[in-house]
Amino acid sequence: MRDAMAAIQHPDVDLDNKITAFDNFEQLIENLDNANNMEPLKLWMPLVEQLDNPEPELRRYAAWCVGTAVQNNTKSQERVRRTHHP
Repeated sequence: MRDAMAAIQHPDVDLDNKITAFDNFEQLIENLDNANNMEPLKLWMPLVEQLDNPEPELRRYAAWCVGTAVQNNTKSQERVRRTHHP
């Protein structure tokens, strides 16, 4: 998950590879344990920050990943609320 987020954030990674990284990230966080590990790995803030990315595709993928992480996951729902509204 860290490698995928690092690729998403890296300025030298092209859009296609960032989208692939988001797809990989989303597949990982479909697993409830991985979604819950986003907090200890400090991945919530970088993900939420992507919601403001100037690239519309990256904003869309960020929203998709947030939706996946919080689906049927109360712990992640609370975490994203704290991340978005400190």
